[in-house]
Amino acid sequence: MNVLFQFSFFYYAIAISVILSFLFALISFILVTRKLTFLAIGTEHAAFGGAGLARIMNWDQLTTTLIFCTIVTVLAGRSHKKTSDLGISLFFSGAMAFGMILLSLEGNNSFNLVGFLFGDLIGITKKELIFSFITVLTIMIIMLPSLGKITYLSFDREAAIISGVNAELWDTIVYIVLSISIILGIKLVGVLLVAAMTVLPAAFALLWEQNISKTLGISCIFSLFAMILGIFCSFFLDLAPGALIVAIAVSVYFIGLGLKNKFIN
Repeated sequence: MNVLFQFSFFYYAIAISVILSFLFALISFILVTRKLTFLAIGTEHAAFGGAGLARIMNWDQLTTTLIFCTIVTVLAGRSHKKTSDLGISLFFSGAMAFGMILLSLEGNNSFNLVGFLFGDLIGITKKELIFSFITVLTIMIIMLPSLGKITYLSFDREAAIISGVNAELWDTIVYIVLSISIILGIKLVGVLLVAAMTVLPAAFALLWEQNISKTLGISCIFSLFAMILGIFCSFFLDLAPGALIVAIAVSVYFIGLGLKNKFIN
């Protein structure tokens, strides 16, 4: 095990897990309480479009994918009440197909498709770590003081609007934060599985606790446990980190659900 601590990328992976645990806890609470989990899967698909555009245009992949996903998710989220779920699904699928076509046309084998799909711990850079820290810190500063308003919108939207909550503004912010969560989590979890980490933490926490602060705390611990254990298992088993992280998270969730049904209900 000591050999792991000789590599800088291992420290980067642990550090970004700590950072993302706060972000996943926050966004999962909002998505679960507002029943917007479908948007996480859609944003995950849209990331292919951003990656393809970045490769074909030779732009920075992180920035391009983040901007592309944000635009697509905001448009989809705003159209949700006017468009059927089928229409939204087709919209996201089209973005994914667009990206895959561009990646095929680009024809450069240097793109790490496996890492993009299932996580790439070695690919985490110091620049990305610093960007993640600043971004997540900014999100926490903006959203935590107003989490009560966002939660109010989740449970009684009309009353929240009447009381003066700017629903359109906070909806847009939620869509942007969701996009950021998906994109920042790709290197660690992979684009095919990262959506699970924007849903499972709060889903698990809400099995046991309804208080907002306690739910966020449990969600954060849940996320961190799954990611740290997944990273260690990835090194020792030589398996994709994203698959292990999500497998651990899903297992813990169903164990918790089983225990609750057996001893509480």
